[in-house]
Amino acid sequence: MKDTVSRERARVATADRAALAPYTVWAVLFILVPLVFVAYYAFTDNAFHFTLDNVKRFFTATSTVIGSDGSAQEVRTYLLIFWRSLKLAVISTVICLAFGYPIAYIMARAAPRVQRTFMTIIMIPMWMNFLIRTYAWMTILQDKGIFNNFLTALHLPAVHIIGTEAAVVIGMVYDYFPYMILPLYSILAKLDPKLLEAARWIEYLKPTGTIVTNTQQMEPMPVIAGLAKYPENLVEKMGALGVTVDAMDCLALAEQAGSPKAVNMVLMGRLSHYFPDIPAEAWQASLEANVPPKVLDLNKVAFALGQQG
Repeated sequence: MKDTVSRERARVATADRAALAPYTVWAVLFILVPLVFVAYYAFTDNAFHFTLDNVKRFFTATSTVIGSDGSAQEVRTYLLIFWRSLKLAVISTVICLAFGYPIAYIMARAAPRVQRTFMTIIMIPMWMNFLIRTYAWMTILQDKGIFNNFLTALHLPAVHIIGTEAAVVIGMVYDYFPYMILPLYSILAKLDPKLLEAARWIEYLKPTGTIVTNTQQMEPMPVIAGLAKYPENLVEKMGALGVTVDAMDCLALAEQAGSPKAVNMVLMGRLSHYFPDIPAEAWQASLEANVPPKVLDLNKVAFALGQQG
């Protein structure tokens, strides 16, 4: 049975790699290769000889900027552009996160039909070309556009938005908002509400008590993709509260019993170890009364492995 599980895992891993192959090719051609060209031209001159002049120019190039009051000011050209780009990117990211996380959480906890409705609403704008959507916002935000016409109809003063940093932020938030919601939703939807509910009760554990836990942890929620970490080690926290932590690799024991689905039965077996007053016959009778006959033997083995630890 263990060999069967291993072969199934290998088959799934091979299928996953095959499914990732088209995206890998796409990423290499349209992400990695352009970055290589950028790096190459950054360190070569017009004759394609190695040079650091482009890097120096990034820090030293200057230009004259005319302020709103008509005064001229000399600024570092590329550094100013870099700073503005970074500032607008941070502002847009914070806004997307502030509004996207609650939406993703609501989607993950909603009924399947509501989830599909949310997904459709989010995906429909992405069916249109990126450039068309950007020009649509230009039409809305221009001085005589839809937004200012609406303000005029309400007898409010028109505002100048087009061509400002505010317009850039609005456009970036609109275009990239789905890319904030969808990854968060995909992770939040996988989190078992029962596990989250159990974590809320940690502070109420008795100092002299014992908690039986699986060493397999939930994946953290990746607000920053690839960099998400647990804010703290829950096992260490429970130990600091004076609680005895009995952690065991339940998945490995379940697979040893014959099925990874028997994880909960392994935990149940370990839990029985802390109730010596309950006779073994009572546990066995409970198993026989509640477990389907076709998987009874498997679950008995998983229970015994968990009891042994």
